[in-house]
Amino acid sequence: SPSRYTKIKERDEYVYGDRIEKTLDTPIGHDKTPINWLRRAVEIHRDQFMGRGFTVTSKYNAEDISKYDKDPQEQERIIIENGAKKEFAEERTRLIDGIIRDNGGYQLFKELSETAGAVGDAVLKAYYDEDDKKYVLSPIEAIENFYAVWSSDNFREATLFAFVNQESKIDILEDYPSLPQDIPT
Repeated sequence: SPSRYTKIKERDEYVYGDRIEKTLDTPIGHDKTPINWLRRAVEIHRDQFMGRGFTVTSKYNAEDISKYDKDPQEQERIIIENGAKKEFAEERTRLIDGIIRDNGGYQLFKELSETAGAVGDAVLKAYYDEDDKKYVLSPIEAIENFYAVWSSDNFREATLFAFVNQESKIDILEDYPSLPQDIPT
């Protein structure tokens, strides 16, 4: 089976190189303008998808104080709770905006949209970096190694996510010396 780097190199040749032009059977006399159409399609997809960027918002459900017309004390409590919900929503928005800014801004999402346009999917890994004291957003380069196990009754919810690293047999045998040397890969 081809290595991860071989697969990425092959995809890059289609997207950034001239492999698509070389592999298409172009009839004689047909316009064969030297342009990588896949690359251009990916650029159009990116521009249409991320041309204006996006806005992060966080909503909250305010409770209706008119239900408590006869109880001014309860109305005051609801007003305070609604104010706290609003502040919390605004803080969530500032937090996500800060994480996006710390990770290169919207350029990261433009690159993700290019990946999705080229190979069909893009996955973003998020984690907290203890050393840098910040959240890191990192695109998964080898999308074919990412697996989602979808809920049986709701296709929008996954019950499990996994990223399977590809390692060479030599590395595996070094990490797990108790394995037999002739283990199949």
